[in-house]
Amino acid sequence: MNKFLVPIDGSDQSKRGLKSALKLIEGKESQTRLILIHVSIDSEQYAEAGAALNVNINQSAKAEGEELLQHALHSIPDGDLEVEIVHLEGLISQSIIDFSNQEKVDFIVMGGAGAGSISESILGSVSHQVLHHADAPVVIVK
Repeated sequence: MNKFLVPIDGSDQSKRGLKSALKLIEGKESQTRLILIHVSIDSEQYAEAGAALNVNINQSAKAEGEELLQHALHSIPDGDLEVEIVHLEGLISQSIIDFSNQEKVDFIVMGGAGAGSISESILGSVSHQVLHHADAPVVIVK
C-alpha cells in the first residue's frame, strides 16, 4: 500500500498540494493511504507571549489545527481511499520530516509556500527543509 503524506496549514498552496495528491492517487485509491498532517506550533516557544496576551496558545493552536484537518478531510470525495489525520505539536519542518521517516511514507506532496511563521522564513521554508531532509520523494506544488 502506498502512503502519501500531505501537510495541511490552510494556505492556498496547501490546498493545491492536497488536490495534486488526489490527482496522483486517482485510480489507485484502494491501494493508497493518504495521511493529512498538521503541525501546531510548539506552545513552549510562545508561552510568555500567550500569558502577556491572556491567551492559551496551546488550546488555540490545537483547535485551529483540528479545524484545518477536518476541513481538508471533508474536501476529499467519498470512495475507497483510506484517509488518516495526524495532528502534532512542535517545529513544523522537523515534525513533518520525523513523522514521514518514521512512517516510511512513499511520497510527500506539499505546497511550496504556506502559512509559516517569521521564524520559518528566517530558518528556511518548511518545503525546503522537507525536500532536503525527508527520506521520501517530495513533490512541491506551486
